[in-house]
Amino acid sequence: MSLYFGVPHPWLQKEKCALLGSFLFPCFPPESKAAPQQHLGSSEFRVLRVSKEDKSFAASATAHSPSLSLLYSTNKPMGMKGAPTAAVTFSSDDVVLKSPNDRRLYRLIHLQNGLRALLVHDPEAAAAMCVGIGSFSDPYEAQGLAHFLEHMLFMGSDEFPDENEKNGLQEIKPERYLSKHGGSSNAYTETEYTCYHFEVKREFLKGALRRFSQFFISPLVKMEAMEREVLAVDSEFNQVLQSDACRLQQLQCHTAAPNHPLNRFFWGNKKSLVDAMEKGINLREQIFRLYKDYYHGGLMKLVVIGGESLDVLESWVVELFGSVKKGPQVNPEFKVESPIWKSGKIYRLEAVKDVHILDLSWTLPCLHQEYLKKPEDYLAHLLGHEGRGSLLSFLKARGWATSLSAGVGDEGIYRSSIAYVFVMSIHLTDSGVEKVFRDKGEKKNNKGFKL
Repeated sequence: MSLYFGVPHPWLQKEKCALLGSFLFPCFPPESKAAPQQHLGSSEFRVLRVSKEDKSFAASATAHSPSLSLLYSTNKPMGMKGAPTAAVTFSSDDVVLKSPNDRRLYRLIHLQNGLRALLVHDPEAAAAMCVGIGSFSDPYEAQGLAHFLEHMLFMGSDEFPDENEKNGLQEIKPERYLSKHGGSSNAYTETEYTCYHFEVKREFLKGALRRFSQFFISPLVKMEAMEREVLAVDSEFNQVLQSDACRLQQLQCHTAAPNHPLNRFFWGNKKSLVDAMEKGINLREQIFRLYKDYYHGGLMKLVVIGGESLDVLESWVVELFGSVKKGPQVNPEFKVESPIWKSGKIYRLEAVKDVHILDLSWTLPCLHQEYLKKPEDYLAHLLGHEGRGSLLSFLKARGWATSLSAGVGDEGIYRSSIAYVFVMSIHLTDSGVEKVFRDKGEKKNNKGFKL
């Protein structure tokens, strides 16, 4: 067990989940707040409702949505040799178990290049692509590279290189095309996956998909664009410097065991990226290496929502994404020979807000395959109970705490293939703070961090 004191833990802060394939990548917008979604196993995934406000997440809902559906994918093997092709190796309209209130139509298809796509007939228009590569795969000498790669895919492709007129079309870069037609796009990098998503007016869905598909086929990664995006990455980092949740996450990464995949600076900033270049690291070469190794059909899951028929949506996916490089459906594996953290440690982190929060962390084995049983939720319910006889009632009666929450957060550092991290977060009173440090005796091996 490790103790983190001084800032609120960000568990239970994610609301949306895009489940993009026959094994799960959880995809959350960073600002949403709700109860956690559960991971799904290797042969199933859920199709979740998309609200009008968040349709760009392609398959999303709160954890307790009454419209939850389950989709069971095939285990049919696919040929993985030969040149990329647009052939569909599997297609089914009958694999989704829907609520009686769900009027949408679904189709699951597998392309021969390994890409799996879920098509949804719905009045809205949006898409999301999840790629099975994240910050755990950052080279140690270029930390933040997966996040930087995410940024660079927005910076033009062979087919849509810039904002200039081409073939009679104006504003052809994806973000300009979307903004011109009432849409928007975004992306985010997690520990083991990266998610790209957009929404647009229905009649412009194919044009948006055409531009979107080129992210995964022919990105340019121009040197001049790299220089600009280093500043963009640095700006994102500076924006979260005053976020207690992000500061705590980085402390947890910093205190992880050396050589552990978690012991990384996932955000990246100008200093980390420029330092890599000054050490002789060719960032453009590293980006292309990461892209070549992991951005292939075998690690891609696509969801497309549109008002067109499923046949039309399928033809678009085959046409536009059939040229994605073929690859095996094998996820990166991360070997870990030691616990994430040394047990019994207490770290004091200066908070930005005027709060006193005690975080207790326990490492659990990966529970991806236990999503139907949800053992971590039983623990969360028992420890987070607030009624008579609960831990919180005990602490309140002694004037030590005002609130308590417990569970496994949805961020990748808490819910990965390596381990789950269960956290109990206790909001302390002043006397509660005194109790913690009086009992610990401010031992010499305790460390204080000021970020």
